Amino acid sequence: MAVELKSDRYIRDLVAHLRGVTDAVYDNAKTIKKEAESRLAMHRYYKDDNAAEVTMTRGDVDTFVNLEDAKGGAIAIEFGHRTAKGTHVPGKHIITGAAGLA
Repeated sequence: MAVELKSDRYIRDLVAHLRGVTDAVYDNAKTIKKEAESRLAMHRYYKDDNAAEVTMTRGDVDTFVNLEDAKGGAIAIEFGHRTAKGTHVPGKHIITGAAGLA
């Protein structure tokens, strides 16, 4: 009887596509999304300020939590920016903070 050895890459790909694994990734993303929505809500100045929102996109393997802004400011909200006068405005770390990365 021959033993067939599979590469690490093959095994990682196989495991990543298991239904239980993709479901666990999705569940974790839902938790991160809820935390991110709470973080974003703390920085809303007006009740109808709906320019930025937290969304979630599920792919074949991964699930993505996104910060989207209709005004194009999602990166500035997340990571900060400089004003026209050069003053640094720190980021809110909505997504990275919710994911425990900041």
